Amino acid sequence: MKGFIKYGLLTLISIFIIGLVLLTVFESENGVLIIVVDIFVFCCLYFPTILLDKIKSNNKESVKWLNYAGLTGISFGVLALIFRMFHWPGGSALGVIGTFIFTVNYLPFWFYYQWKNKSKIDKYFYLIFCSALGLMLVHYLFKSQHWPWANKLGYSSSFSLFYF
Repeated sequence: MKGFIKYGLLTLISIFIIGLVLLTVFESENGVLIIVVDIFVFCCLYFPTILLDKIKSNNKESVKWLNYAGLTGISFGVLALIFRMFHWPGGSALGVIGTFIFTVNYLPFWFYYQWKNKSKIDKYFYLIFCSALGLMLVHYLFKSQHWPWANKLGYSSSFSLFYF
C-alpha cells in the first residue's frame, strides 16, 4: 500500500506536468483533457486510498488526513463560488470536483470514523445527517448547473431531515 501511495503520487504529478506543458507550450486542447483526467483520478482513486490507509491505522494522523479531505472539498467549493460569481471560466468544473471530494471522499470516511466511536443512538443521527448533507450538496450542484432532477434532490434532502 505504501508503494502505491508513493509511486501513484509521482505518476499523477508527472501526468499533471505533461498536461501543463501541452497546454502552455504547444497550446493543445489535449493538455486540458489530461489535466482534468489527472485531477479526476486523484479525487476518485488516490485520495480515497490515502484516507482508507490512514483510517485503518486508527491514530491521530487519521483524523488529520480526514480533516484535510474535508478542507480540500470545501476549498474547491468556495473557489467554485468565487469563480461562478465573477463569471470566470472553470467555476463549474471546480464545483463538480469540490462536491465530489466532499460527498464521496470526506462524508463516508467521517461517518465511518464517527460510527466506530459513538453510541447506538448517535450512530443513527450521524447516518441521517451525512445522508441529508450529501444530498443537499448534490442538490446545490445540480441546481447551480441547471441540471435535471435538481428539485427532486432538494425535496428528498429537505424532507429526509424533517422526517427523522
